[in-house]
Amino acid sequence: MESTPTLWKLLWDYDPNGLLVLDEQMNIKLVNQSLCRMLKSDAGALLGRKAADILGMFAISSAPMRSASKFLGRSNLIPSSTCMCAR
Repeated sequence: MESTPTLWKLLWDYDPNGLLVLDEQMNIKLVNQSLCRMLKSDAGALLGRKAADILGMFAISSAPMRSASKFLGRSNLIPSSTCMCAR
């Protein structure tokens, strides 16, 4: 039986914008293929690294993410067992 991709997975896979998901310590947990292409890197080289190491001057404050995770509920954001990038 073949499963149908969910809408969020399709959006993640085909979004032309570089997307990443960070944990509360600002470590990169997920990246999409667009971000990998922009940074000329593969997902394996990005996952687990600090966002500031990759984004440099564009590093993000962790305060907005903490607020968003409390509001949305961490478990509802993206399943932790899912990685949508080629390794």
